[in-house]
Amino acid sequence: RTKALKTVDSHEPARHAIGVELSAQVHHVVDALPPRQRAALLLRVHGGFDYSKVGLILGCTTAAARQHFHLGVKTLRKVLMEESDVRST
Repeated sequence: RTKALKTVDSHEPARHAIGVELSAQVHHVVDALPPRQRAALLLRVHGGFDYSKVGLILGCTTAAARQHFHLGVKTLRKVLMEESDVRST
């Protein structure tokens, strides 16, 4: 019986390190979001809830839940892009 050899990507350790760093940055930014934005983002992304369920959980309308989610995503993108720009200079 022969064992298949796993091909090792020489860039794999660097990709893993970048992934770990990015994950830590995302968690830090999400933790700093206003509570309703953070809750809407986590309920949608991790919980898989639709906007109407998020609204019910947060005690707001579906439209307000959508707004909280999108504002959270907008802030997350903005902060991550700013941090990326700082590192690249």
